[in-house]
Amino acid sequence: MLLAALTCHAADVLVYVGTHTGHGSKGIYGFRFRTESGKLSPLGVAAETGNPSFLVAHPNARFLYAVNENGGAGVLGSVSAYAVDARTGKLTPLNWVSAKGGAPCHLAMDRSGAWLAVANCGGDSIAILPVLADGRLGEAAAIQHRAGAHPRAVAFSPDNRFVIAGGVGLYRFGAANGSLAFVQPLPDSLGPMTFQPDGTVMYAVNEKTSVVTAYRYDAASGGLQEFQSLPTVPEGFIGANSPASILINRAGTVLYVSDPAVDRLVQFAVDAERHALTPMEFPPVMGRTPAHIAFDPAGAYLFSANQGSSNITVFRVHPHTGQLQPAGALGKNVPDASCVVFVP
Repeated sequence: MLLAALTCHAADVLVYVGTHTGHGSKGIYGFRFRTESGKLSPLGVAAETGNPSFLVAHPNARFLYAVNENGGAGVLGSVSAYAVDARTGKLTPLNWVSAKGGAPCHLAMDRSGAWLAVANCGGDSIAILPVLADGRLGEAAAIQHRAGAHPRAVAFSPDNRFVIAGGVGLYRFGAANGSLAFVQPLPDSLGPMTFQPDGTVMYAVNEKTSVVTAYRYDAASGGLQEFQSLPTVPEGFIGANSPASILINRAGTVLYVSDPAVDRLVQFAVDAERHALTPMEFPPVMGRTPAHIAFDPAGAYLFSANQGSSNITVFRVHPHTGQLQPAGALGKNVPDASCVVFVP
């Protein structure tokens, strides 16, 4: 009986949803997710804070970090640190620090859990923040700025040697002190990105031209070389569009892009040898304006944070084909849901 109880407990995952406040949202919302049954249970407001539009969890599952997407040109936003209560799901504020730019909109944690990168869309900059042993954040160790960049995303390379931010550029990363050294420029429109599990290819959405682009990644130099671009909208689509989020499954065989303009996901099959993309399906997200998608820790479920319909939808992911099937779980009443993150 004890073993069974421990097994059930291990199947629980905490789910946190970031939001834009001002239209009914109070901050970060919590859920408990049962991976065996696909049941999603609301825990209410986990932390009250302003515009926590993007979240990232620490690898040790004890801390959570959120942007406060406030400010703009000349007005700085901030990044907040929280301790996670695994029993209740509540978040205890630890501290907050300046993002060194306006409207911080995206975060990335380095592989060691010692550094946090923040993209400041309104401040045309990125910053590297140290993560202290107690989970608190220190003041920025490095800042890079380029006028007119408006970075929408930031990422560490799989080998933890480079930092990538559309518009601002590609930088060599010094894990010892958080330093950044310029390597090459990157397109302003390069948005959220993900890497092949083998680390050889990066896929990124282009928010201005509604395409997903594949790049060869040179681990020695950090260089990115484009080799394919495909549209993220169905054939014949006419209208404004801005792909918002991108994922690849653990096997590296299926790529997913969220498409807010048509309230659908876009699936691409990934060639095993060249890692080139072939369009598959455009499944509906069963909500409006999918702002962010994420896999649960096991990669068995895909969650979509639907900003326009203020809800979270959950899909089972076929382990071989990557096709999606609605799981029945639905997180309701999450005003302006913009991001979803998991804490085992």
